[in-house]
Amino acid sequence: MAKFLIIGASGQIGGALLKEALEAKHATLGTSYKQNLSEPNFTTTDINDCDSIQKTFDQFKPEVVFACAALANVDYCQMHPEESRATNYDGIKRITDACNYSDSRLIFLSTDYVFNGKEGPYKEDATPDPINFYGEHKLLAEQYVKANSKNHLIVRTTITFGNERVGKNFYLVLKSKLSQGQEMKVPTDQFGSPSYNKSIAKALVELGEKDLQGVLNISSDSFLSRYEFALLIAKIFDLNEKLIIPVTTPELNQAATRPMKAGLIIDKAKSILKTKLMSAEEALLDLKKQTV
Repeated sequence: MAKFLIIGASGQIGGALLKEALEAKHATLGTSYKQNLSEPNFTTTDINDCDSIQKTFDQFKPEVVFACAALANVDYCQMHPEESRATNYDGIKRITDACNYSDSRLIFLSTDYVFNGKEGPYKEDATPDPINFYGEHKLLAEQYVKANSKNHLIVRTTITFGNERVGKNFYLVLKSKLSQGQEMKVPTDQFGSPSYNKSIAKALVELGEKDLQGVLNISSDSFLSRYEFALLIAKIFDLNEKLIIPVTTPELNQAATRPMKAGLIIDKAKSILKTKLMSAEEALLDLKKQTV
């Protein structure tokens, strides 16, 4: 079994990955920065501090490092570009350098927001063209990893959802609001590939056991608008779909420009992985079983 270090294990993908890695019997350590997590298999690490990162590496001596830490609120990143760059680019630079120094393999989690959203869904070799600061800084991190990492895999994913400790993802927010009889405005013109955090985590564990290099898309093969996804959630969880208010993106007045037709093509992942990447509907049915 390999030694896995998950940087950003209090987040959505990192949290799911920690659970799956431990279940697969890998020696696994997760890191957190803002949240004081006293549970086992966690330590505090600040990716904006080289000494903090190196201390974690020196103590745990990881073989595979999953860089899941990110500032992922796209509108917040747009309004605070210096903070976005510090976490989403500079932090990944430090992790990359620490991996090189420690001879650890790096698996970096990126996003379909590196694309402009004009011609999605996208293959791995599509030309990036980010249209907001979050996407720009994630692309800078990708470029640094490609140019400087001795041993790496860049994994792009998108619209992740599922159970998580913070409860911020679209699925949980929508389900909570509809369950309380509250309306929620959802855009009809933003398309992507809603992706189950549990499926992504299982795929990442498998990738941690392989020696794959380059770029790989990991998502569902569903291609839905946010509104279509919301209706699917309402249908499967028997919630009132009339509370879902269809709007266009300009009506939401979001700070960051969104790639309207994004999403990922996962043919390469399907050919490589044994892990099943669930469709959005399969994932929601799996989540419903967990709530019964």
